[in-house]
Amino acid sequence: MESDTPTPGVKKPPDINKTVAQYIAVRDKKKLLEAQHKEQLKPFTSLMEEIEGLLLNYMQRTGSNSIATDGGTVYISTVPRATIGDAAAFRSWVIANNLFELADWRANAPRIMDYIDEHNGQTPPGVNPSTYTSVRFRRPGEE
Repeated sequence: MESDTPTPGVKKPPDINKTVAQYIAVRDKKKLLEAQHKEQLKPFTSLMEEIEGLLLNYMQRTGSNSIATDGGTVYISTVPRATIGDAAAFRSWVIANNLFELADWRANAPRIMDYIDEHNGQTPPGVNPSTYTSVRFRRPGEE
């Protein structure tokens, strides 16, 4: 619940309506500039991707892992990735085979908070619950 009662030692901005509207206007301008910047970068990004493809193809055809030149060095970097298509099946398999090192699970914060509420403040072992409070803004009529 909101309150207009002044808090001792806390200076209230001169005009809350104006201050909130100003924040939203600045946020909108920032988003616009970010979109314009992204658009301006497209030709550079496209050219870089074209060069990357050309050099990757060349290096794969010649069996090179890296090429050092006077202008710089190009090298191949392979990053392993694994996505989960069926979380329940993967989780069951990891547990059944005791292969927990294959998983990188994390606590579900909203559900952890629900658990704590439902169990008289008891926290699941190994979990460090916390909250982060911030101020957010939305324009009139936004939900």
